[in-house]
Amino acid sequence: MSDFLHDVRSRLLALPARLPAIITAADAAAARSVAAVGGRVRFPSPAQPAFSDEFIARAGGLANWGTGDPAQPASGEPILYAVRSWEEDGEEARQLLPAYREKGWLTILIAPAEGRPGGVPGDCVLDNGAPADVAAGPATFLINLALGWTVLAEYAAALTRRGVRPRVLQSVFLPGAADFNAALAPDAPLPACETAIPAGALGAHYLARLHWLVEQVGGAPIQLALSTAAELIRDHLRAGGRVFSGSFAHALPAEMSYRVRSPFLPLGIPRAADLRARTQPGDLLVFFGYIGLSNRYMDHGAWFRAAGLTLITSFVADPNPDNDAPDALVHIPQSWLPGDAEVPVPFPPGKMCPMSVINQLLLFRMLDERVAQLR
Repeated sequence: MSDFLHDVRSRLLALPARLPAIITAADAAAARSVAAVGGRVRFPSPAQPAFSDEFIARAGGLANWGTGDPAQPASGEPILYAVRSWEEDGEEARQLLPAYREKGWLTILIAPAEGRPGGVPGDCVLDNGAPADVAAGPATFLINLALGWTVLAEYAAALTRRGVRPRVLQSVFLPGAADFNAALAPDAPLPACETAIPAGALGAHYLARLHWLVEQVGGAPIQLALSTAAELIRDHLRAGGRVFSGSFAHALPAEMSYRVRSPFLPLGIPRAADLRARTQPGDLLVFFGYIGLSNRYMDHGAWFRAAGLTLITSFVADPNPDNDAPDALVHIPQSWLPGDAEVPVPFPPGKMCPMSVINQLLLFRMLDERVAQLR
């Protein structure tokens, strides 16, 4: 097992013990949402774009979300704020969290328990188990996302125990999702719900799915694909070639620039103009997509081929094989299913809380680790 995967696995195993604290935080957040107009949960965008991008306008996520810019009007709503390490994020936390408190927001702080500096308030604090070593930041970010989704699962359950439920977005890749999402009216009062979900049930289900995911990505088929991809990248680099990375995922484009050990050149979300400006024929692109290489929003396949790029890909297969990448040197499978929601709930659309980006982060970091070891 790779060092990165071993670290993530051991830290995920510690998260069920955090469920009582998660339930307490989620219950407090639900109480605030019921009392506040609009009932939003806020995320610290633009202060934490990678973390916030995972939760905002997200399949299986909340329609009743808002950003956490301190310039916005005061309200009593909850906000999720995450810290990788106090060395990296402590100064920002000392500036933002008191400002959040002045707005009356309930701060759910996901952060290392060890070394928390003074002047960093948090109404509910969830320990992400991060060590002092800032090099653990990539794994800590993944754990922060896992904790955030577990909080939202338990937040939904806590709302049902108050007779209401959240509005949950459906994946735009499912038939009818556009109409479903457009009808959610996120600023209206929260819809009624007659089924009360017991505390701990949804959070435990989501964490169990993440444990299953770790076992999947550690299995022989995916490990073989990662090894093959790493060897091809090594050979390309040794021949003097360039290797770019890009993604269509929510949090991953920003993460591709954070503490990467291999000489990947990050493209973010690749667009045709970026490819013309930065790449040349024969460059290798490692691309982590969603469903298919191309989709209704971006025709990545046409753009990449027009630019003359060689491809290593990772995505969930599209029902239309024309949208996939049969010309890729190697394809790294992802383990989630279209719909991108893992936790069954007794209200529309029937499931919430995705794990696709966590899947992609695991694969990207293991590939980065393997390339660095081969060089």
